[in-house]
Amino acid sequence: ESAGACQVPLRTIPSVQGPYRVSDLPEKPKLMLSSEKLIKVGFEFKYKQLEDIYDETVQFAEAVGLL
Repeated sequence: ESAGACQVPLRTIPSVQGPYRVSDLPEKPKLMLSSEKLIKVGFEFKYKQLEDIYDETVQFAEAVGLL
């Protein structure tokens, strides 16, 4: 977000000159998600396993008549 905000003024102000290296940047940025910070501050996930999420989803769908 901040990098994108910085790029706009550089492109729109003709007096800004200098070498700008962007060739080493990936064409599509990688999105990396981690729950490490949440866990460090004490957050606990309700579901520890993906199977638990599936099981509860199926139980709910059966209970409301979707399955």
